[in-house]
Amino acid sequence: MPRKASRSRKLSGIVERAHPDSQPRSGDEQFSADYTVTSTTDGGGRVLTDVEVILVFWGSFWTTTPAPSPSSDEYKQAIIGILTGPYMGGLRQYRGVAQGTLIFTDLNDSTSPVDQYTDDDVKTMLKDRLDHTSMPPPASGHNRFYAVIVPPGIRNKLTTTNNFVGQHQSFTYKGVTGYYAWVDNTGSLTGHNCVTKVFSHELIEACTNPDVDTSNNSILVNGTNPDGSTVTNDEIGDTCNNQFATIDVNGVSCSVQAYWSKADNACILPTGTLTFLVDKDTFGKDEVQDVINTSGGTFEQAFWLVVDGFSKNTFSSLNVTVPLPTGAFANLSGISITQNPNIDFENGADPGAQQRIRVPFDITFSNAALTHFPASGSQTLELDAFLATDGNQVPGTNASTLFELVAGADPYFTNVDPTQNNVFYLSQDLRVFTATPGLSQHPVAGAPAFASDSVNGAFTYIQDLLTFLNNNFSDPAGADPFNSILPSQGAALQADSSVTPFTIQLTPTFPPTFNIFNNYNFAVARVRMRGTAGPAGEAKNARVFFRLFVTQSPDTDYQTSTTYPFNPDAAGLPGSPQVGAGHVTLPFFATGNLAGNTDYDNGGVNNRDIEIASGNDSIWVYYGCFLNLYDSANVIDGKQALAWLAGTHHCLVAQIAFDDAPIFIGARPEASDKLAQRNLQVTVSDNPGPASTHRIPQTFDIRPSTMVSRKTLVDELMIDWGKIPHGSVASIYWPQVQASDVLALASQLYPAHSLTAGDTNTIQCKITGGVTYVPIPMTAGENFAGLLTVDLPTTVVTGEEFNVIVRRVGRQVSKRDVSIQRPVLERNANPDVAVPRQPFSWRYVIGTFQIKIPVSTSAVMLRPEEDTLAIMKWRLQQTAPSNRWFAVLQRYVAFLADRVAGLGGDPNAIPPSPNGAPVEVPSPCLDVVEYTGKVAEIIFDCFGELEGFVLADCCTTHAFKTCERQVGELLLRACRDRLLLSVFALKHDRSKVHRMVIRG
Repeated sequence: MPRKASRSRKLSGIVERAHPDSQPRSGDEQFSADYTVTSTTDGGGRVLTDVEVILVFWGSFWTTTPAPSPSSDEYKQAIIGILTGPYMGGLRQYRGVAQGTLIFTDLNDSTSPVDQYTDDDVKTMLKDRLDHTSMPPPASGHNRFYAVIVPPGIRNKLTTTNNFVGQHQSFTYKGVTGYYAWVDNTGSLTGHNCVTKVFSHELIEACTNPDVDTSNNSILVNGTNPDGSTVTNDEIGDTCNNQFATIDVNGVSCSVQAYWSKADNACILPTGTLTFLVDKDTFGKDEVQDVINTSGGTFEQAFWLVVDGFSKNTFSSLNVTVPLPTGAFANLSGISITQNPNIDFENGADPGAQQRIRVPFDITFSNAALTHFPASGSQTLELDAFLATDGNQVPGTNASTLFELVAGADPYFTNVDPTQNNVFYLSQDLRVFTATPGLSQHPVAGAPAFASDSVNGAFTYIQDLLTFLNNNFSDPAGADPFNSILPSQGAALQADSSVTPFTIQLTPTFPPTFNIFNNYNFAVARVRMRGTAGPAGEAKNARVFFRLFVTQSPDTDYQTSTTYPFNPDAAGLPGSPQVGAGHVTLPFFATGNLAGNTDYDNGGVNNRDIEIASGNDSIWVYYGCFLNLYDSANVIDGKQALAWLAGTHHCLVAQIAFDDAPIFIGARPEASDKLAQRNLQVTVSDNPGPASTHRIPQTFDIRPSTMVSRKTLVDELMIDWGKIPHGSVASIYWPQVQASDVLALASQLYPAHSLTAGDTNTIQCKITGGVTYVPIPMTAGENFAGLLTVDLPTTVVTGEEFNVIVRRVGRQVSKRDVSIQRPVLERNANPDVAVPRQPFSWRYVIGTFQIKIPVSTSAVMLRPEEDTLAIMKWRLQQTAPSNRWFAVLQRYVAFLADRVAGLGGDPNAIPPSPNGAPVEVPSPCLDVVEYTGKVAEIIFDCFGELEGFVLADCCTTHAFKTCERQVGELLLRACRDRLLLSVFALKHDRSKVHRMVIRG
């Protein structure tokens, strides 16, 4: 029916009969409002958060045998889906209204409504049921909404006089306000005025403007009708009265109404969303062949399908499934896609919270798939998916992405090898190791010796090592030096950092002495090639560049204007690496530093012609560099290279630069066979120790989200917490970012989140398992310098290890009927060919880094921590206060100082130095420290054996280890009698108690 000329007076929460010309549409999309909306206001009145619904089926009709159709159970099932599924998720913008629960169902067959029943009849019936049944009454602190559904053919008086089909109002019971709605019944679950359509209308209006009959002062909409008349104080359901969809809700096909969303400036009907989140979407033929040969061809968790709009509970209770994807890529013979069983819930600790749910999928290739790779260049193939409930597709949840198959026969890296526990972002073809020639002149078994313990000796060594590897390990059918003679990558990651210039060795003499030996860090990359033997298949001038990021970063994607700049060769393609914009990356070489190397001259050590030997179809070739960090003569743009670094461990990326197969802009180490990456941050936690030694800080660098018109297109940090203990607290300090801006984005993007503001520039969250998403704000400025900190509980145990994975997630958007020109540097692309975009979007992983947190003891931790503090103090001295890293390094150094103090050291005695902390010979007597206090705890294991005790003084507590039974008896007495106890223990190792004195 036509809308009335003016809506300046609110019509008491009544829903009009939907216009018969209105047509249902698919769900989870935007609808046009019934008029032009000019504003949405919030009068500050009450809203119903966490609404509790009591469903009342009024009349003997509902208990007849056989049951009516639709039955009360079918209506109940649909209403549970409306309440607990994604439908109400869009209401969070209105002061956090969101999902509700059905807490009680009443089949009232003691009375039946009469045709032309009134509001007073409804209230009288409700109060009678509250007086004489177990129906939950209105209660202080609860938002209760009573939905009354009548039999078909029974109409409210307003239905016949004003053409209305539902109304929500309030009533008072024993001094407490409750809310109710009556719903007329068309006898159908679908159609313009059916029960579920009207119920959803009244529900969302009751939640956002419950006091419509008293003050009408909550969420209201204003606008203009097509005839120019005004609409004032409309409710969010009335604005969209004629916009509805017939969808599957909790296994029931029913009609549900859209409602006005101020955030979207449209009518919306959320039914849940499904999005591809892709980690590995590009597959080179040769890399796939390697994975087939070595590990069955499986790429584990190559992508996720991300479900939004459900809680962990409703994902199960509403029987939500993600059927196997279909489409051109899935249909290729030799390719199988299987769901990985490890479904990730964002917030497992709160199963009732609406959250993102990641459903992972593995991709497995067999030899049959190799026939589908193109002979040259690449081709893209679509993969499609949808969301289902009870096996039925949910309208509006279609998702698509593109996978790329790349031709072989050019140099490549194989990044994935499950037998080596490799993931996409830690390439098996890039290794880093430390050599200490003062301890061993043969750091690589069988390889040439270190000729001299010097910088020049290190440059010579890496060249000799590469010659040795290329002469002895070029045949892929032979031994793999990365798994045999090269130092273990796992062990190397514990030591290879930019804060370990020396190895200190104590002599077992009395008094003890020490020796200091220089450490030298190296990187070696293995490049592979398959194809034709001899000159016909030769790859000429195949280069490898090595770049060190100044700290950890999830921005390792290929961007030539910032992180991957280059000096061009004769063809205008990468000929040698340059320093990254703003010094975000630094290049390293095998023959000299930046200003004096010959790596990429013709025949240079990192510029090789690759030719497969006769009789073979493949070859391995080795490239490498000396990571010359500690040499004061290695100066880049006026500063020692070490001074540009902002962290302790770093992302390292090797890039194959081959003119016949250039890397395309945006390529990622996760997906590209031309980029190999190593990045793993190692920060150790103490046990037991004070809270300061359980604070795990690490710097990281990240670029802002690209400036676009829609804030919903910002990139995100996706942080997988692994087995980090629940109750740990994570903080991200971004001095260039307002925490309030991040929280505002999070509230706009996510139906629920656990982010809070620690201070003006710090975002915090409590870790409860699962995943945390952090939006990255937009700006046109420089990268954000960041400090990510995890505060572990003091209950962690020596020997435990925790792993945190930090990914940057972006969105790829394709539009219909828009042609784009591929950039010149895209893989094997003809820049003159226009490629039509496809009408879909998906999320993808831009880059990744990992944080490893082993739990150790103060005796092991103190010396490395003192070195780290000295070097980071020195770097802070080299950093101008105007530099984006200055504030981060200040806070980082403060945390490091607290860790040193907590481990028993003196941070004030450690001066800034690029060479680490001063080395002192330990003195058994001078290193004994007295701690005095009272016994607060005595710790026994499960067998009753003594493990240790905790001493408390006026300011803090100190934990000690001991397993002596007699000591335990003394401790029990001291605890019982509250005696003062003095403990004498090593300053750096409180597990070694030298003496105890009990004082009366």
